[in-house]
Amino acid sequence: MPQDDAWSIWHDPTNMFSQYVEGTIVPKAFLPAIGYVIVAFSQLDRQLDLSIAHLLGADRETGRAITASSIHYQPRIDLLKRLIELRVTDGADKRKLDKIAEKISSVAQKRHRLIHDYVGKLTQAITIPPSSPTLNFSRKDTAKDTEFTEQSLQELGSQMLDLAYRLQRFTKADSRWSEGNSFPWRDRRHESING
Repeated sequence: MPQDDAWSIWHDPTNMFSQYVEGTIVPKAFLPAIGYVIVAFSQLDRQLDLSIAHLLGADRETGRAITASSIHYQPRIDLLKRLIELRVTDGADKRKLDKIAEKISSVAQKRHRLIHDYVGKLTQAITIPPSSPTLNFSRKDTAKDTEFTEQSLQELGSQMLDLAYRLQRFTKADSRWSEGNSFPWRDRRHESING
């Protein structure tokens, strides 16, 4: 590799930077977990749009046209909350959907931090060994730190899929939607939405 190639340090197997994604401080070992979060969020994002269409009484294409006007997730979550208030008459359903909307906001913020806060000074990478079980993203502008582990990323992805599942059960009027005090999880029925 040419010496003037600033990216060459990531391709040199004798250099610790070769264990990171090029130009970042993200260890390559985290990629499967990060990929899982991205795919899970895509599914949740799609189901959010479909749920908005359902609450509007619109077909999928009309619902997508409405939600496409806002590419950011928070305005769409706010729209979902407003539609829940306006269109859902059953009090228990309304409370469940409100909790889901809040949880979607929470997981979406974590995903946002994961996707947008990983770029940092390369000097940070020297203090974070690639084999570290923790990925810590720091933001100077807000003085916030976000810590991820491979396990916490897997859990975040599962939460996203669980939320998408619940919204789907609601929009399909599945009888499991109203069972018990906690939401039905895809494969973890013993947990609640607060877990």
